[in-house]
Amino acid sequence: MIKRCQIIPELIFNNLEGIEEQIKPHIKGFDIDNMKEVLTILSSHIRKENKLNPSKKNNSAQLRLDYINELVPQGGKYLKHLVLLGYIKIVDGYIPGEKSYSYKYTEKWESKYVFRNLNNPKLARRIDKVYEKYSKLRLKTLRTYADQVKYLKLLTIVDGWQEFIDLNCTDSVHQRNCVIASAMRIINKDFYYSIDKTAGRFHSNLTSMKRGLKQFLRVKGEKLVNIDVKNCQPYLALLLLTNPQKAAFLAKDDSELKYILENLEISECEDIELFKKLVLEGTFYEYLMEEFKNEGFELSRDDTKIQVLKIFFASNDLPSDKIDPTNLQCRLIFMSLFPNVHNIFSQIRGDSFFTYNRFAILLQSIEAYVMLDFIMKRVYKVIPKIIAMTVHDSIMVGEGIKCNELVKKIMIEEFKEFIGFEPKVKIESYEE
Repeated sequence: MIKRCQIIPELIFNNLEGIEEQIKPHIKGFDIDNMKEVLTILSSHIRKENKLNPSKKNNSAQLRLDYINELVPQGGKYLKHLVLLGYIKIVDGYIPGEKSYSYKYTEKWESKYVFRNLNNPKLARRIDKVYEKYSKLRLKTLRTYADQVKYLKLLTIVDGWQEFIDLNCTDSVHQRNCVIASAMRIINKDFYYSIDKTAGRFHSNLTSMKRGLKQFLRVKGEKLVNIDVKNCQPYLALLLLTNPQKAAFLAKDDSELKYILENLEISECEDIELFKKLVLEGTFYEYLMEEFKNEGFELSRDDTKIQVLKIFFASNDLPSDKIDPTNLQCRLIFMSLFPNVHNIFSQIRGDSFFTYNRFAILLQSIEAYVMLDFIMKRVYKVIPKIIAMTVHDSIMVGEGIKCNELVKKIMIEEFKEFIGFEPKVKIESYEE
């Protein structure tokens, strides 16, 4: 059983002796394990690419120097020299009190991660103490979610995940590395959890993990199953097409959005009724796949979903034919099929560049409000010993006490109570 690992790009790993020769004269008490741990911190925190917006550079990591220095003696100095020597580069600036510098590996040295055991007990103990310190600090502000946190910290990963990555993560080095990093953070007990300030969603190791990797997760030896809402984003949008006033309180500090929701007039329209029918039947994406195909765009279900989310959450301006021709055509098809739906969504997004993402945030806020404030609280109350953790619009449940159908029933009832329509909820094994 691996206790703690370090993950480093292969090209850098193969050149560690040369890097040591370059940096050792500049750091008193240089330790190769400390330098490898700084590289591991960067490797573990680089974010995956954004499929909805490929131009948004997410393949970097925001790192606080005080945090690095707590984990690794003189950690900031190692990072500084790795930047000066061109192994790492700074890709985004520092804003006092708001944002730390963002880092990534330079193109020359970016390569697939290799992992090796950390055989330095003193450094391992130091890291464990820092993790525990920050875990306690986070939990103070997340008392409401103590049950989720308890089970997150019990997560383990069983053998087979490495072979899964080798077989399934071949699209790009960066994507492969992100999957390895998510597995390694579980192995290293580097757990994180937070509530975002924009939509109130609960983020954790699970929410950023590749779906296929979750089949190897265990809590107290139990496998986990997934219970989620089909067509969740279109389903949540039904509230805005039928009773937008009910969601106005979730606009929070956005007075303009709150005013729009409170005053939106919804009339019975053929395309709105069709939208509702497809979503409630669970065939919305399949319908659009066929319509896109009829116009010459043969897309998979996953690709269709990406196009729909782009249509929902991009600005009201049409994309350039040169930059994203597929999405331009898909959006035009959607507008022709659902003109009134598109008009309502456009009003919520607004015409300003600074407001277009509020539709996405509003749907996320609705999802988080129902999932965290109603469903999860009721699940823990009704089934006190249940292993249950949210992954935004779904719940991962332990197989042990055989309560999947009850959790599904609770999800259906609570969503129906708030949205006004019964959702399609499915139970599935991650191994399927």
